[in-house]
Amino acid sequence: MPSGAPIPRWKSLALVFSTFMWIFVGITFILGSLAYWLLLSRSNKSVKFVSVFFDMLSTYVEVSISDKYNGTVAKSFFITWLFYCMIITSVYRSGLIGFLADPGEYEPINTLEQLNRSGLKMLSAMHVFQVKDKELKDLTMYKL
Repeated sequence: MPSGAPIPRWKSLALVFSTFMWIFVGITFILGSLAYWLLLSRSNKSVKFVSVFFDMLSTYVEVSISDKYNGTVAKSFFITWLFYCMIITSVYRSGLIGFLADPGEYEPINTLEQLNRSGLKMLSAMHVFQVKDKELKDLTMYKL
């Protein structure tokens, strides 16, 4: 049986965060964009959600955006948002550097169930030699 295969480096982009963390980041992004659009639409009726959405996306990737924030609440929200984005991108970068340096390995196959689900082609001489031992015959229930 092969040991755990190395994880391809390109998969490191998504493996930096767990699935739960990616969901959290996505929900936070959508809710933050919506809240910020609501704050801006109160003071500026012509602001479009798509524009706010791309502005918030730009802050995730650390691109500067124009200053269109009026009011203490909108500015406070935006500063808090920038602080959140700084933390998330710092954590992601540090995890990404670790994964790129050593991406790790997939878990090796330890049980017959895992071997059966692995899709590896298995060969057996049990059918050829008509094994009498009941325990060995029970192994034939797996896809051989």
